[in-house]
Amino acid sequence: MSLVKNDANHEPIASVFNLLSSDAKLVIPVLEELMLKHLSKRAHILDIGCSNGKIVQQLQIRGYQTTGLDVSE
Repeated sequence: MSLVKNDANHEPIASVFNLLSSDAKLVIPVLEELMLKHLSKRAHILDIGCSNGKIVQQLQIRGYQTTGLDVSE
């Protein structure tokens, strides 16, 4: 289900982002240092613009409740 009509220019950008961010495991240590250390393990994290959802998946593995939203399919 899509609530937003995708901009024709969005999908190519999303595809490039997916290639560049293919290893979300590299992002998690940065998030831990900047913000996760301040949250309880029961925190619910909303990732707006989650792209391929790989960061959301890594957060779930670590026990966080997550919701990921993105306009790309």
